[in-house]
Amino acid sequence: MAVAREVRGRGGPAVMPKASREGDCWLGRTVLSSIVDRMTGFLKEVRIESTKVTWPSRKELRESTIVVVIAVFFIAVFIGAADRVLTFLLHFVL
Repeated sequence: MAVAREVRGRGGPAVMPKASREGDCWLGRTVLSSIVDRMTGFLKEVRIESTKVTWPSRKELRESTIVVVIAVFFIAVFIGAADRVLTFLLHFVL
């Protein structure tokens, strides 16, 4: 006898439909087609959302990249200097 089973997903508990035939299990074609339908819907939504994205111009991208590279350089210099000072102090104390 086919029995409905509770399955937890993103939306909370859901009850899978009973199998259509005695030999079918709930992991059969109904779940596989459900997964394919959900994946197809997700990809359609991704395509719709990607049309709403405003991409930066080449100039904006270059300026942002320069700012990031400079910031990383200064942070690296600061961490290197702090490491040298702490190493010197540690050797001085010990």
